[in-house]
Amino acid sequence: MATASPTDPLEPGTPLDPATLTRHGLVPASNNALYVTTDGDDIVFSGAHPELPDAVHGPNLYRAEPGNAPALVYENPRQDSDLLPIAADAGWVAFAEDNEAQLGDGAWILWLLPPGASEPIELDRRAADTGGPYPLVALNERHVVWQAITVAEAGSRATLVHLELRSMARRVLRADDPERYQWWDPALDGDRLVYTEVDYVHGDASSPSRPAELYAMLLDLSDPDAEPVRLDTSGRATEPAIAGDVVAWKEADNVFAWGTLTLHSLASGETRSIVTTPQGGLKTPSVGNRYVAFWGIDDTEFYVYDILRDEMVPIFQLAPDSPIGGAFRAEVAGDLLVWVQGTDAGPVIGWGRLPTVDDP
Repeated sequence: MATASPTDPLEPGTPLDPATLTRHGLVPASNNALYVTTDGDDIVFSGAHPELPDAVHGPNLYRAEPGNAPALVYENPRQDSDLLPIAADAGWVAFAEDNEAQLGDGAWILWLLPPGASEPIELDRRAADTGGPYPLVALNERHVVWQAITVAEAGSRATLVHLELRSMARRVLRADDPERYQWWDPALDGDRLVYTEVDYVHGDASSPSRPAELYAMLLDLSDPDAEPVRLDTSGRATEPAIAGDVVAWKEADNVFAWGTLTLHSLASGETRSIVTTPQGGLKTPSVGNRYVAFWGIDDTEFYVYDILRDEMVPIFQLAPDSPIGGAFRAEVAGDLLVWVQGTDAGPVIGWGRLPTVDDP
């Protein structure tokens, strides 16, 4: 298997030896506690203090410039919390905190950490036994968007909420009974927001695998009067991601299932299915300057999709008996690819610089 310096671009079609990749074995923590994201410049993740090798929670936030040691950016007073999911851009970090012991079963708090700040701002919370799943959040230097579900005897509510960072003004973008509609998977690029609309009204409540229709939606946040635009035609579109005029999403029967990759061009309106062999299924696609990354159902076959060349590119392939685990929670932003791998010492974060749109 070919080798390369972790700071060198990947050669198209050439796999990297995992042993050559720079790894941030930053905190030995459980896979569930360690959550990683990138804005294309830095790697941001949750974890425990490095001196606690047996920690099972990820209560703190760390930031690392690729190739440099991580820095602690938020030390949580509740060291038995988990922070997930996380969104980061231009020094801002948004994250959800889960702590059953101190906050209660089903409770969560959504926080926003401004650039250079040591204490976060509370954006939203749900009390014990009133919250649905922890909120999924999207963030860039202009906007924060999150979805939330409130469960109550008096009436449950699903919402999609927007916060404009310059004014700190918020508005509810969508709201309804969660047995009718829900909104998941927000993602941002500039003023463009994409998200999944889960439509139970036109779904089949008797279907165990496909109880709802799933739509990939686009909304212009710069226009307060703008209406959402549906991008898909299948009713199976979920987990959309956006960069420039490229929108990628997963086609699946439900939001939790493994699916296939679809790309949509906002410039041309063209939608096309992408063959991701050898991956037979994927989740959580993300779009960079040139590549689409995703979490593959076979984590030993780590590939990304090259939009420019219209081909799958191997990052690495592992033997079944490899002491290094496969890749999960893969994400690309700009030209920076990050992922998590398991090792005997605990999960580590790998990263690689991808070829740019100007490279062959």
